[in-house]
Amino acid sequence: MLSFKTIKRESGFTLIEVLLSFTLFFIIVIPLMGYFIQAYDYTYQSQNKTVAINIARNIVHYIEKQNYSAMKTYLETEKASYSSKYTILDWNDCGKKVHISSTSSYETPLFYQGNLPTDSICSAVLKPKVNDQIYDEKNISIYLTDYYDNASIPNILTQDLSDTDLNSQLNSTLNGLTPNFEDQLLKVYVVVNWNKKREKIVLEGVISNEALR
Repeated sequence: MLSFKTIKRESGFTLIEVLLSFTLFFIIVIPLMGYFIQAYDYTYQSQNKTVAINIARNIVHYIEKQNYSAMKTYLETEKASYSSKYTILDWNDCGKKVHISSTSSYETPLFYQGNLPTDSICSAVLKPKVNDQIYDEKNISIYLTDYYDNASIPNILTQDLSDTDLNSQLNSTLNGLTPNFEDQLLKVYVVVNWNKKREKIVLEGVISNEALR
């Protein structure tokens, strides 16, 4: 009786099958990776924007509590010195003092420090450190002006302009306006540049005469 032995052929993947598998793998995985990267970037940027908004709010609240007479005196001095309708403040101004009264030699601190002899409170607010990142004059600018009720000013401050162009546009706009409540209110705009590729955060505040508080 004849018997036949069956020879089994071991199967394996051909080169084409391997390449096809890799192709399908990358077609599926790469878009998913892109989605997760975009989601992470969105979350990261959203967190940074929230931090910037909170920094701006803290500064606005701090500035609004400052001495109106000291700020008004400083503003008028800066306007006269630089022929400008506004001045810019940052943490470097924390230790400055002004002469409010022409009949007294007493110098009033530009920023209230409480009972502390140094400018630590001011520096902590105007130069905060959040998540190991320091926000200083490169990120934060505080524009102090007379009180103008005009919506175009924040729009100018959000634009990505050079210092020269920004100064020109601001002064051109302010020169055409008449201050409101000139002896009672000052306007402050806090600008936080948190990402060069994103729009700046701009919040407004008002420094009122102590008689109105």
